[in-house]
Amino acid sequence: AAFAGLFWALARAGWRLLARRPDWLARLSTLTPDWLQPHQVQRGELILLAWIVPYFLTTGLFFVKFMRYMQPIVPLLMILGAGLLMRPPNVILRNLLAGTVVVVTALYAIGFNNLYAEPHPWDSASFWIFDEVPRGSLILDEQWDDPLPTTQRLADGTVLSRTQYEYDSLTWLTGADANDTVNKLIINADRLADADYLVIASNRIYGVIPRISERYPIANQYHELLFSGQLGYELVYFEARGPNWAGYHLWPDPFAGLALTPPAEIDAYLKETGLRFGRFDESFTVYDQPLVMIWQNSERLSTTEILARFDYDE
Repeated sequence: AAFAGLFWALARAGWRLLARRPDWLARLSTLTPDWLQPHQVQRGELILLAWIVPYFLTTGLFFVKFMRYMQPIVPLLMILGAGLLMRPPNVILRNLLAGTVVVVTALYAIGFNNLYAEPHPWDSASFWIFDEVPRGSLILDEQWDDPLPTTQRLADGTVLSRTQYEYDSLTWLTGADANDTVNKLIINADRLADADYLVIASNRIYGVIPRISERYPIANQYHELLFSGQLGYELVYFEARGPNWAGYHLWPDPFAGLALTPPAEIDAYLKETGLRFGRFDESFTVYDQPLVMIWQNSERLSTTEILARFDYDE
């Protein structure tokens, strides 16, 4: 509704400009309802647009786009959206539109509030690691993602420290503008062979590499091989959270738009417990609603065996 209000205000401002052009161009305004006509435009709307449009265009042209960057204009978009809902002359239509927006907004707000009644997946995964993973185990993570477990303090004051484990990182994206190399593959294959567990805390890495697979063809194979069980690692734990109503979830889909098949267990779980709503902003899928996966090195493949699973030129 907020963005519809923006387009509504822009359309009316546009028709107002057209009304000052030659007659044949001004006649185009006859194609729109009366409540979109230029004489309906208020000066206050133009003041709002004078801030919204330049900010939206400037921010929208950034190479990296985050929804949180749009927060300065959200209140103004809501004002325009509310104005649009109140403009139709038909009272029944007006009430129907406004009621629909209120109900949908309230339902999402309730579902989003329920999300925070659940523990953060990183905390849940950390407790699972402390309970199930032997002390001294070597735990791999993916560089640039968040390492797990995190140190936890229990209600009785007991501290579960992450220092009881050893750690290493897979460095598929090491180096600015660094593409895949055979040396990088060998290093990461060594680490996969040596580790006891692998933690993927979010989609920060596998949500990026498949989109630039021409630059990272080897790293792209890594996720495909891992998720299909061909690297000798077994998925032993996963955790996610999302807006929900009595257990029915609206899931952010970290695999949306990727040429990457999710692990079968996760795919089945997401289908059975809710609706996948497509790709969400990284602010949600990394920090707020991450999908955590913990893999155990059950087959103990050697470095040579792991390298044999990859297709690469030496």
